[in-house]
Amino acid sequence: MRGIAATEPMHHLRQLSHPLMITLHDKQTGSLLGQISEEDLQLLMDMMEEESTTDTDYYISSETIDMLADDGASPTLLSLLRTALGERTGMDIAWTRG
Repeated sequence: MRGIAATEPMHHLRQLSHPLMITLHDKQTGSLLGQISEEDLQLLMDMMEEESTTDTDYYISSETIDMLADDGASPTLLSLLRTALGERTGMDIAWTRG
């Protein structure tokens, strides 16, 4: 039977059981928009234009949200983005992991 060796640091065990949270922020104001799943982050990364491999921000509009919905974004992500966008025509969001 395989398991984690007794010599593994305890903080390593915590990392396995509690993945880092992914949060979205309004890039202009810095305000927290909410938390999203790893799957939703991957969808954003796959669907949105990135200027570099370290890019963590995206421009969101109502058309973007519709596109994400068509491609299987979770109801949580869609609601979060619609609420954040409000009456604006578009906004920049940024994500962080931690």
